[in-house]
Amino acid sequence: MSNFTPPPSKRVKYGMPSSPASPSSTSAAIVIGYIQHVTPVKQSQASSNLYFDVKVQTANQESKIVKVMHQKGDGCKRHIFVDKMNAQQPVKISNLSVTASGTMFFNKGAGIQDLPSHTITFQYEVQDPFEVTMVNSLMKSTTGNFNVHGSIKWKGEAHIPSEKTTQFVRDATLTDTSGSIPLSIWGEHITAVEEGNFYTFTECKLRHFYGKCLTTTKSTTVSAAEKQNLTKVKQQEVQNWICCPEILNVAVSPFLTCNNKDCKKKITSPPGSNIAKCLNCNRSMLIKNCYVDMTVSFNLEKDGKVFPVTAFPKVVSAFLQEDIFNYREDTEPLIEKLLLLDSVDFQLSQNGKLVAKMQDHEQSSDSSDNK
Repeated sequence: MSNFTPPPSKRVKYGMPSSPASPSSTSAAIVIGYIQHVTPVKQSQASSNLYFDVKVQTANQESKIVKVMHQKGDGCKRHIFVDKMNAQQPVKISNLSVTASGTMFFNKGAGIQDLPSHTITFQYEVQDPFEVTMVNSLMKSTTGNFNVHGSIKWKGEAHIPSEKTTQFVRDATLTDTSGSIPLSIWGEHITAVEEGNFYTFTECKLRHFYGKCLTTTKSTTVSAAEKQNLTKVKQQEVQNWICCPEILNVAVSPFLTCNNKDCKKKITSPPGSNIAKCLNCNRSMLIKNCYVDMTVSFNLEKDGKVFPVTAFPKVVSAFLQEDIFNYREDTEPLIEKLLLLDSVDFQLSQNGKLVAKMQDHEQSSDSSDNK
């Protein structure tokens, strides 16, 4: 695994928003030492600003905290701090803003550079065990990198997801004592995992892709973890199936998305225009070059209760065994096909809003017996 580290003595600067603290900065500071810990990205309680904390060992049994301001889509910045922590690389963090209360912020104009090991007169001290985040806490988070542990169940075989990468990915479900969450495991991490065993995954990125999910990163490490009692969690998963509901109505909604790989948000274009502008990343593109995405909304009825749910293309395509994007110009045949479905079971996400899986009723009964 290759970690990016800027050349020694080369300063890396970042432009970022002002600090979330209200007290004005009174001075600038320099911190020299080893990075011991980098927290997940957090959101300030006083504002909408994002930041992460960096713990820097400045002497034997002494450390200081630096708050690094973070912009959406600026994930590589945090990786630089993480890579230096993993390499136990001495660093100099300069031009830090210091508030009247003594809090140090890595704002615009601050920089970080490598130092030769002989310039540090103390030894690196291993940080206390990292914090592990439970699945139910992830559901309350919006963004960031997290350490998690739990049991792994594969969803399918490893595959190359697109022509833009040569790396394999294998989708799985990670389950701990508080719940389950999808986890995409990339590259060499795939061979380190066996289904049914318990593992700790560090530096997993929380994403919103067909609902909340995790994905491993270049900084992720995989290690064996202590076994947990997941009996109650598995029982909850089994009960989240709706057996043979009536499909009351269906809505198929194709829409354009930004072609910036770091964005891919839904976009709209003025009538008659050939150009669309993404309000999220502020990039413009030809409409013909936009990506197309699609959602399928169902109203399902079972025992007098109506379940309004959304299914994403990969779920519906997997069940129908065809690519539903072929219907993006004319959705009527797809709508009719879905309305005529009979004896189909739907597995819902934990919050009951998304369709996690669709399968014929006979197949569902067989798979439930093998759980």
